[in-house]
Order: sequence, then structure tokens, then C-alpha cells
Amino acid sequence: MKISTSITGIDYQHLVDHLKTLESAGFSSVSTQENRLNPFLPLSIAAVGSQVLELKTSVAIAFARSPMVTAQIAWELARASEGRFVLGLGSQVKSHIERRFSQPWSAPASRMREVIQAIRAIWHSWSTGDRLDFSSEHFSFNLMTPNFTPPQLQGNPPPIHIAAVGPAMLRLAARECDGVMLHSFCSRHYLTETILPLIEETLQEAGKHRSDFEISGGGFVVTGSDEEEISKQFEWVRSRIAFYRLHCHRPQYLGRRTVGDRAHSNRCRPMNITVLGAGSWGTTLAHLMSRKHTVSLWARSAASVSEINDHKTLTRYLDDASLHPDITAHHELEASLSGAEVIIVAIPSQSFRQVLAEASRFVTAGTPMISVSKGLELTSRRRMTEIIGDECEGAVAGVLTGPNLAKEIMAGFAAASVLAFDDDDVTADIQEALHTPLFRIYRNTDVVGCELCGVLKNVIAIATGMSDGLGAGDNTRSAIITRGLAEISRLGVALGAAPETFAGLAGMGDLVATCTSAKSRNRTVGYRLGQGERIDDILASMFMVAEGVKSVDAVLHLADQMSIDVPICAEVGRVVQGKSDARRAFREMLRAGVGAEADPF
Repeated sequence: MKISTSITGIDYQHLVDHLKTLESAGFSSVSTQENRLNPFLPLSIAAVGSQVLELKTSVAIAFARSPMVTAQIAWELARASEGRFVLGLGSQVKSHIERRFSQPWSAPASRMREVIQAIRAIWHSWSTGDRLDFSSEHFSFNLMTPNFTPPQLQGNPPPIHIAAVGPAMLRLAARECDGVMLHSFCSRHYLTETILPLIEETLQEAGKHRSDFEISGGGFVVTGSDEEEISKQFEWVRSRIAFYRLHCHRPQYLGRRTVGDRAHSNRCRPMNITVLGAGSWGTTLAHLMSRKHTVSLWARSAASVSEINDHKTLTRYLDDASLHPDITAHHELEASLSGAEVIIVAIPSQSFRQVLAEASRFVTAGTPMISVSKGLELTSRRRMTEIIGDECEGAVAGVLTGPNLAKEIMAGFAAASVLAFDDDDVTADIQEALHTPLFRIYRNTDVVGCELCGVLKNVIAIATGMSDGLGAGDNTRSAIITRGLAEISRLGVALGAAPETFAGLAGMGDLVATCTSAKSRNRTVGYRLGQGERIDDILASMFMVAEGVKSVDAVLHLADQMSIDVPICAEVGRVVQGKSDARRAFREMLRAGVGAEADPF
């Protein structure tokens, strides 16, 4: 058995001394990881600064660089270490490959096979002098001249190990590699019942012996020189387990059983929940969640913090409603986010990025972050979950949306909402944690659709408000709602949403509530426009944000980009921009030609 430890993050100036200490202590191997630091640089120091330690990347990202580059670095590390280097490769997840490394994504197991075969073909050419001629779906290498051929190795090229969790990558490791690196989160049951039998079977099929194949990995181990250091390490391990738990799409890898089992577990366990934003909706959610969980509410206003903590009210937004006595408000982001297991972000869309940029250093990787803001960033036209991904590395972004008028919920009326994450397992866990008898939460995996519904319905609500302000009647309101739903559905689907999402709570449900309720800010803006007021005067008199006014320009830009006709949104845009008025916009909509119901307006 080999005993290994990581040297990632060790100060380069002290690394050689550290390596000598490890060798004296009896360690067999040292490894590096490709996270915030390059995995190869510390190993180049270790190659000449140690004598017997095996050196291993655990892992280097296979898809982040050309196989030619990886082959050359590995060859040189093997030469410098006199054969002690092991090339450990991992695939990483789609978002990192596409957005962090700007590389195309494809099926990871088949592409990893090509990477391994390409590296070995390059090494073979260097070892034998044979002509390099490798071609596959993703790679083609057929040029190698003496000027670019590195010096010969004293022994064989480095072994190749790959990180594997699922069956496809495990089989690939057994067929093509010299070893496999198992993830620390894999359960004993999954190891004994799935991993080992599958590897044994595949090795036999490939005519390989188990004694020639290395299996490495192990559980999370916490060590430290004192209690404080152990406590810090324990917190780090806790955050990693949370991160992997939320990113793992197969419960059996973690020893988890069913969604129902996990739901029951979470239903019984109080959580630490942070709500960022003490407006009407953020404060209402904090009030609801406080019945089952420990809730910390962040407010930008020191006066709001004092009122919430001292009087358990927030009269500016929620009149005389009494808040749950256990809510604690904070003015400092660090205090509010300390220990957060779930973060709900209720920040207006145009301040969303700024607050998250400040909060990001206090957010633990793997923490679910739920946006409840229904807008688009004007400058980038990005959705709020995309901004979470931009600013909070490693956070798991989701959205909570639906027909949720804050004052009605505070008054004790029943409501329903939809929660969406890309991973249904994550959604199911959090669904049960947030669900209450009077606040029913349904789950979805269409994050794009749920989020766009919340954005687009606000623009249609302004249109119905203008109709009501003009006294156009119930029939007209119904027509605008129905044709508005068709309009926003076309745009949403073009932007990647599932069409059925627009028939659910996030779409039709929220649209009806926003377009008909006198409590709706966006409908109120439209109503006052229909009454003849100027948009600047309306906005100046409101202390709460009407997201539809802010979002309409971004919506029209996206519609133009996707070549989708949105006549209702376009008329709202002209009125909001001061280029038209409600009466003229209403006439323009009525002048539109008629056709099939599937046609625009």
C-alpha cells in the first residue's frame, strides 16, 4: 500500500525542505491538483528536489490542453524525476471545460480515450523514431521533426491513471490505463458492489492482470497540529462533501438511496439559511423559513436591520406584519453568510452582480444559491443564475419562482412556487427543506425556462396594466394575457427553455397573478401609464423595483437576436422609453393583422 499526500499550495521556497520531511516520514507519493494552481510546476521542483517519492498529478485536466502539450510536460517530468512521474488525468465538468477553459465539450469517456491514445502515440513516436500518424474524431497529429523531439527517457514512458466514478470511465481506465483514481466520496458499498467487480471483469476482457493495475483513492481524512487547525480542515472537508454531493448525479456513488430517503432526512433536519436582500419578498421568505430553520437575513439598510432585530417588523415593505421572532438580520455580508447551507438571493437584478461580487469570498463551494429575482442584467442580458455562476465559483445555482405576492403570503394565504436546479436530486433535497403547509414548492429542472418566465411575464403585466388603466375591460385583459403567453413562450423556447414550463406555475401561474393583481408592481406601472402618467414620475414615486421596466430593453434585444416577433413587448418598450404612450400602443396592437392563433399577436 502507498501513502500519499498533496503538495498543492506548499510555498515553492520551502517545498524542497517539505519534500525531505515527507521522505523521512515514510510517505510513498506526493500529488498535485489542478485547481487555483498549475499542477505541473510543483512537481518539476519535486522531480529534482526529492529522491524516492512518486510524483503524480491527481488530477491534471485532460481536456484543458492539447494532448501534445500534456505529452511533452509528462515526458519531461518523467525524465527529470528518473521515472518517478505518473500522469493522472481527469475530465472536469462541462461548465468548466466550456467556460473556464473555452474548449468544446463532448462525451467525456470517448474523448478521454482519444486523449490517452493520442498521448501514447506521441510517446511512441519519440521513443522509436517512427512517423507520428494519429487521427481520431477530435485530434489529428501527423507532424514531428527531430527539432521538436525531446531527449530519450532512461526507462518507459510514464504510467497513465485517470479519475473515474461512473461505469463508462471505470471501464476505460481498466482497458486503456495503468491505474484508476477513485473519488473520496465513493461509498464502501459502491466500491465493493460495483467498482471492483467492474474493474476485474474489464481487466479480464482486456487480457490484463489485476497486479499490473493500480487502484488509488480513499476517504476524506482530517489532520492538524492543534484543535484550531483540525477544525479548519474539518470545515474544508465538510464544504467539499457538500460540493460533491450536490454535483453528483448518481446517488449510489455516495451511498445515497432514493430521493424520498433524502427528502425525509432533510425534512427532519433544521438548516442554516441565509437570505440576501430584505425587500418585501426576501423578508417574506426569511419569515417563512424561520419556522423550520435558522435564518440570517442580510439588509443593505442599517435602519432595516435595526427594525427587524428590535421590533420584528419591516413597515416600509410589509406594513404592520409581524416577522418570526427567530429571524436575525445583519448589515455585514460575512456575518450573514457564516455557516450558510442554502443561500436565497433576493436582490434586484441591476444590483445582483455587485452584491454577489462582494459576497463571493464568504460563500463556500458547493452551497446551493437560489435566485428569486425576476430580471435580466441590462449590460450583459444575463440571467441571475448565470451571474451566480460568474461571481461565486463552485456555487450550485437554482431559481425559485411562481405566483408569489409577498403581502398575501405574509397574511397567511396559501401559495405555490416552483424550484429549479439542473440536477433533480438537488432540487428534491431543497424542495423538502423549504416546503411548508401553506407554501407548496414543486420542482423542475428547466432552470432557463423558469427564470425566463419570471422575467418575461413582467413585461406582459405592464401591457395588461395599460389596458386596465385605459378601461379596456376584462375581455381585452384576457386577450393580452393569452397572446402575451404565446409571445413569451416563443421567445423562451428560442432561448433554450422547455415549452411546457410556460404552462406551469412559473409561466401561466405567475403571469395571471402579475397581470391581474392590484398588488403587482409591474401591473401598477402599466395602469398608471394607461391613466396618462409619465414613466419618470411613476418610477420616482415608487420605492420598490418594477423589474419589467428595467428588463424590457434586454428582452427586446434578445428577441431581435433570436429573430422572434414580440409585438406586445415591443409596444411596452416604446412606451417605457418615452417614444409612445399607452393609448397609441393599444391602438397599434389592435391594428395588427389577424391570422392563425400560432402567429404573433
